[in-house]
Amino acid sequence: MAGAVLAAIILEWLVPLLLKKLSKGTTWKDDLLFFKPLRGFTAIFIILIGAWFAVLEAPLSPIHLFYTRKVLKILAVFAGTIALAKTGVGLVRYYTRSIHHSVLATSILITITRIVIFSIGLLIILQLFGISITPMLTALGVGGLAIALAMQDTLSNLFAGFHVIISRNIRPGDYIKLDSGQEGTVSDINWRNTIIRSPANNIIIVPNSKISGAIITNFTLPADEVVFMVAMTVPFSGDPEKVEQVAVEAATITMREEKGGVGNFIPVVRFNAFTDSGISFNIILRAENYDSQFSVKHAFIKRLHKLFRQAGLEPAVPVRKVITGKETE
Repeated sequence: MAGAVLAAIILEWLVPLLLKKLSKGTTWKDDLLFFKPLRGFTAIFIILIGAWFAVLEAPLSPIHLFYTRKVLKILAVFAGTIALAKTGVGLVRYYTRSIHHSVLATSILITITRIVIFSIGLLIILQLFGISITPMLTALGVGGLAIALAMQDTLSNLFAGFHVIISRNIRPGDYIKLDSGQEGTVSDINWRNTIIRSPANNIIIVPNSKISGAIITNFTLPADEVVFMVAMTVPFSGDPEKVEQVAVEAATITMREEKGGVGNFIPVVRFNAFTDSGISFNIILRAENYDSQFSVKHAFIKRLHKLFRQAGLEPAVPVRKVITGKETE
């Protein structure tokens, strides 16, 4: 036992240094997947191994030896289950992070991973106690049918959450807008609800069954960059060529200098209609993501107003001309 404790102390100090050295230059960092979750469990397993051999040499009666070894097995299985659960959660986080740089593991995936691993560990412990699990599995099958009938709404949300995750059309970190008007950034998808954080920093909780059946606009897919337009109207007396030149210049400078703008994007001006006030047009710009478009639009409008005044251009003002006269006989 003394040797096992000493070996555990040395390995707890030495292994992290070796793993950190081996992980340099690779994508499998020591705190990302295996190394950090398994810290501490290496020492536990070494101590359990030392206790196992110490029990074999101890002057115990056969019955005491039998139960002591069984307790050590159960402790080993319990510790191994916890270590495996932490590693499984690390694998889920690594996989979801590799799909998209801003995607975090959803609660439903982490919860299911832990439930499956702990269930397997519990079954192994029951087997070590000599308890047959076949009748239990049969009872769970019959009871599961009754539970499924009593929890239809909950199971509907659960499977809808799986469908949303597997389809990968909505992911944590995406900015979405529902057909009912709610919009915001997806924070999490758990076993019952999808959590959305609104621009006002409020939480919107939507059942997964509603999410799977809703018409949703995802502003993050297929790419983070968002194209948006700024509408404007100039008087009929204005020169469209000059208006287009000044607008493109203001948009180009904004794209390059404003944080959140896409510097290599070429802004576009499109005249679209004759209105009562003048000629209306749209300036098309691009932002790095949905949230950045507001600051980019803010900076662009200020710069466009300044350049318009310098160029002697003015935006159109709604004008109504009313003509009155005397009625003739």
